[in-house]
Parts: sequence; structure tokens; C-alpha cells
Amino acid sequence: VQRLLALFTQYHITATWAITGHLFYQRCEECSYCPMMDWKGQYSSFEEVYQTNNPLWYGADLVEMIMSKNIPYEIGFHGYSHRPFNQITRQEAILEVEEWLRVSQKFPIKPLSIVFPRDAARHLDIFHQFGFLNYRTEEHIPLLLRNRYFGRYLKTCDHLLSITTPPVYELLQLERVEGLVNIPASQHLFGFNRGVENFL
Repeated sequence: VQRLLALFTQYHITATWAITGHLFYQRCEECSYCPMMDWKGQYSSFEEVYQTNNPLWYGADLVEMIMSKNIPYEIGFHGYSHRPFNQITRQEAILEVEEWLRVSQKFPIKPLSIVFPRDAARHLDIFHQFGFLNYRTEEHIPLLLRNRYFGRYLKTCDHLLSITTPPVYELLQLERVEGLVNIPASQHLFGFNRGVENFL
């Protein structure tokens, strides 16, 4: 995050930071609604989350770092607990949004954008009712790169050699869905193998 902020400052780039609601906390506050309780007995990471201040699960300092810069960054919605919205009910989706908005009030932000966990865009009308304006959809991947047998190898070569370029969309050409502007993803950034990166 620090490296990205330094680059954005150097080149005067603004950005939307999509943040999971749970990261707004400094430590576990044992809230009355705690979706992490569902992890108890199922995931070993529950011990890292509940009644701790583990820096991998509590990132209020990161949010403060982003907001302390002179460039006006937007903080966008990325779920409260990072549950995919295509796997939850409408009532659960409302709870996710309400809890994210509640905990985000710790900071002076006005969220307008949504980046769905795992890009699973669902329950759009709920977000429209809460005043959000736009959401990101999945990256459009050409048919050849989606081939189940050799597509991932072609995609890796494309990333390494920059054969294709990210698409650019005109704002007026973007589609509205249930009151929200649909912004197609243009570039998938991912963790790169450090061994390969060092070799290059």
C-alpha cells in the first residue's frame, strides 16, 4: 500500500480503494452482529480474527494512511466480511451493506463505488437504495484466453509480454443496471510469483 501511494503521489493519480468493512476496525470489538462467529470450529483463521488485533484482519491504520494523503482518494465498498454476494440471501446482503456503512463512519468518507467480493455482482437494487452510484463487473476476457485447456498459458504470456492492452471505456457508453453505472474491469492485477519476478 505504501509503495502504491508513493507512485500515485509521484504521478498525481487518484484511485478508488475498495476496502472490506472488517478492516476499518483497529481490534475485535465483539460486535452484536459478527459474521466471523460462523467461522468458529470451521476455519483455523477464526483464532486470528476473534478477540485479537491481528494486523492482517484489522487495518484502520491503512485506511488512515490512505486518507492522510493530499490526493483525494475514494474508499469503496468491498463487502463487510468478504462473502460473495451470489451466495447470500437478500437479508444477508442488506446486513453486509448496513454493517459496512456503520463501521465506515469511523472515517469521513462518502462511498459511491462497489467492487463485489470475487466480482459476484448481485442485489444491485439494495445498493441503489443506499445511495451508491456504480459498481465494477468482471474483466472481459477474450474467448481465446478463456479456453479451458490452454487459455491460462496464453493469458500468462500476455501478462508477461503485454501483447494486448487494457480496454478504455467512454463514460457515456457505460450501461446502467438497476440504477447503478456498470463499469467493466479493465485490468486484473494479481500476486506474481516472486521467483519469476526476480528472474525477470
